[in-house]
Parts: sequence; C-alpha cells; structure tokens
Amino acid sequence: MKFDASSGERPLTSRRRSEYRSLVRAKGRRELGQYLIEGVRAVEAAVLGGAELVDVVVSASGDRVDRIRAMASCPVLSASTRDVEAIGDAKTSQGIVAAARIPAPATVPAGPVLVLDGVQDPGNVGTLIRTAAWFGVQAVICADGTADPWQPKVVRSSQGGLWDLAVVRSPDPVGLLAGRSMFIADMRGVPLSEWRPEPDAVLVLGSEAHGVSQAFREASAGSVHIAGRGTATESLNVSVAGGILMAAWLG
Repeated sequence: MKFDASSGERPLTSRRRSEYRSLVRAKGRRELGQYLIEGVRAVEAAVLGGAELVDVVVSASGDRVDRIRAMASCPVLSASTRDVEAIGDAKTSQGIVAAARIPAPATVPAGPVLVLDGVQDPGNVGTLIRTAAWFGVQAVICADGTADPWQPKVVRSSQGGLWDLAVVRSPDPVGLLAGRSMFIADMRGVPLSEWRPEPDAVLVLGSEAHGVSQAFREASAGSVHIAGRGTATESLNVSVAGGILMAAWLG
C-alpha cells in the first residue's frame, strides 16, 4: 500500500517500525511504556474501551477499519502489508495494529478483585482477564511470577477484557489488598457448593504447579476447591477453574 497524501495519514517511518517491533519484548514495552494491539477486533475494542492509543498503523481498508480510522483520536499511519505483518506478533495482523500506553499503576477500585499469583502462561492470563471482565470483576492484580499482562499473547487472549477493568502489577499484592476479604483456590478448601464469598471479596488463583504462595495463605479468610470425578486428571486448568469459581461467585 502506497502512502496517499490526500488521505491525511502519515507514512510509517523506519524508526517507528523498529519501535513497534520492540513491543513484542518486555524490554521494549518497559522502555517505551507502550504495548502492542493487533487485529481489527482488538484495536476496535481498545478504541471503544478508552485505551490511550499512541497511534494506529493500517495497510487494509474496509468498513471496520475505516470506522477505526474515524474513531481513533490519535495519528493513523499508512504502511505496506509487509510492514504491518513484520511489526506484529500474531500470525496475521488483519492489516491493522496499534500501540497504546501502559496505564500508570492504579489504586484498586471497590468491588470484586481477582489476583493471579504466579500464573505464568500468557494464554491463561489473557483468558482469566477476559472471564473476569465478563463477570464484572473490577480489577485483576498480577503478582510477581505472573505473565506480563501487556505482552501480545495476553492482549490477544483477553479479547478486549483488558479495557473493561483495572489491571495492576504489584510486588506486594497482599499489602495492596490489606483489609479486604480474601479467598484462595486450594484443593484443601471448602467445597464450591459451601463457598459464600462477599460480592466485593478477593479471589486468588495460583499456578497449577505450585498453587498459591504462603503470603496469600496466611492472609486469606478461607479457601475453596472444585470437586472432580476424574481419576487420571490431577487438576483443572487454572483458567477453567477460575471461570467456574467466578461464575459461582458473581454469576
């Protein structure tokens, strides 16, 4: 796609292309304070969800892309299809990518909160953010050892959920949530049918390998488990377990 001066769009520069490409890595996101959004649906959700977009890069056209062009309150840059594919992380960019500013650390709002403690798989983190947004969770807290919520796979997996709630990375989530009623998912907890958390409680999910850390165990008001009937399966995937727990709690 050649740059058309009559469109009012500027061409993507080589410097900005390099900056975009760096957003695939944690170092690049940290240095620029930005993260990558890929694909028509995700960029549209980011615009509608109030993400602070730095710019949008397009090589495609069509009704939805043109609508994004019209709605975006940031520069729109024109690029070749090859350039857009090269700066993205997904197998296909659908001809549009965007960069947004990583939000400054936020205070935790009132209402239900989900904590991810050492959940390392980005697909699980994104799915849990998506599910939390669906059930009206107000904030997702990512403790140390949890996948970066701003990495491309998490952004894709969240399916727009990132812009429906607060996402906070914290080295001291226990201190951040002091005074809140906190429950952990644990195999030794009460059965799900007996779990009665308050609507504004905190649910903590740990990694499938190691569970919830000791600091959360000591701070929790109780624990809950999901009973199963399988004999060969050791546990549920954390995103599946989280969905079941949030449905029981907030559904």
